Amino acid sequence: QEKNIAKKCRQIHTGDINQFCPSLKANDANIPKVTHEKYLGDKIAGSCDNKENIKERKAKGIGIVSQIMT
Repeated sequence: QEKNIAKKCRQIHTGDINQFCPSLKANDANIPKVTHEKYLGDKIAGSCDNKENIKERKAKGIGIVSQIMT
């Protein structure tokens, strides 16, 4: 069960590329580095922009409007 905790973790570096950013560990397992992750329904990106959230919400809004119109 302890190894399952490490599978749920993700490391996102925000801001400029930093070669000194340390590798993180959970229960002696390396946490994988990712560029974006979904958290509480929103996508968090390492580039600190909200473009993906805006695209998802726009598509969801268009779908809801289509349902209302039919």
